[in-house]
Amino acid sequence: MRCDSHVDNASDSDESVLSDVEMKPDDLQSDENPVDIKLTTRELIQEQEDDETLAQCWSLANKQKGGYYVKNGLLYHMGKIAGQFCEQVCVPVSRTSTTSL
Repeated sequence: MRCDSHVDNASDSDESVLSDVEMKPDDLQSDENPVDIKLTTRELIQEQEDDETLAQCWSLANKQKGGYYVKNGLLYHMGKIAGQFCEQVCVPVSRTSTTSL
């Protein structure tokens, strides 16, 4: 099973630190790995549904097992990272980078 996730784990205390940094779409892109910033929620839902690597995640969400669930049509995973619970949107493989850091 492959369920790549994006972590949104900013706490209220992190907000003051993060608000000092202004990010522009150009900052999030590179020539090697362009980012499509025009993705709509409906498109992401469709990509999640079409992604075979997320099939078992959808199955678990439908059974309300494994921390997977659907909210507003999107597939999420509730996980614990560094002792903190965080909500993660499941990212279709077509939206993940193939380069290793």
